[in-house]
Amino acid sequence: MNIIDIFTTPLILSMFLGALAIGILISVCASLLGVTLVLKKYSMLGDGLAHIGFGSMAIASLCQKLFSEKLGDYSLLISVPIVIAAAILIIKIGERNGLRGDSAIAIVSTSALALGYIIFEYATGSTADVCSSMFGSASLLSPKTSDFITIGLLAAVVIIIFILCYNRIFSITFDETFSKASGIKTERMKTTIAVLAALTVVMGMKMLGAVMISGLVVFPALSAMRVFRTFKRVIAGAAAISCLCTVVGILLAFMISGLPIGPAVVMVNLIVYIVLSITAKLTSK
Repeated sequence: MNIIDIFTTPLILSMFLGALAIGILISVCASLLGVTLVLKKYSMLGDGLAHIGFGSMAIASLCQKLFSEKLGDYSLLISVPIVIAAAILIIKIGERNGLRGDSAIAIVSTSALALGYIIFEYATGSTADVCSSMFGSASLLSPKTSDFITIGLLAAVVIIIFILCYNRIFSITFDETFSKASGIKTERMKTTIAVLAALTVVMGMKMLGAVMISGLVVFPALSAMRVFRTFKRVIAGAAAISCLCTVVGILLAFMISGLPIGPAVVMVNLIVYIVLSITAKLTSK
């Protein structure tokens, strides 16, 4: 399919615009959280939650199979409390048991991966769902109405909470000790950041895949840091880069038959990161 067909065929255009709308919402939320996670060295949290998202999708698929008439098309909502609970659990394990953050993430995320595969293999009887759940599927180029509703609501929650907590998030990102001394409840804010990251993962994993969504969280932030220096500009730059890469990735997925959105978007992000990194090194000399 060429680009002219996409914009001249009404049905294909509506599918493209639908996927684009969801992709941009996910991109904005991922870029907002991505900058904080990278600067706080919590990048592995996004990756860990993505793996946990795979397990939650397996549980959602099982529930959909058992209670399809009652659940309808809203199985994505099942993943929300599971991933949020896992995010809080990771924070609490690290705090109470004295484990390093990456150790807590490894414990929870690998367990979720194992559970997810077992459910897909033996409970749902559909191992084909494993690949599409982890890397996204070309069949998801046409989002359902329920996806719009769910992702729209979750995106609104993430953006509103981020804006309301911006000053506290900014403070805890750069100086957690000072933030605690100034009266900010740092542990509560870290939990809030983890929950927002969990919601972002839930939004992105159905379209981009549970594994690929972590790339959308990290790459735009790293790319923006190559160009901008202030926190606000990095966030704005990350959002712009993320949206641009998502648009190009979705366009490629429509043009190349069978190409999932997730890998397409991540590869575009990788190319942009490499180009900006090289440019930054050349201009700094």
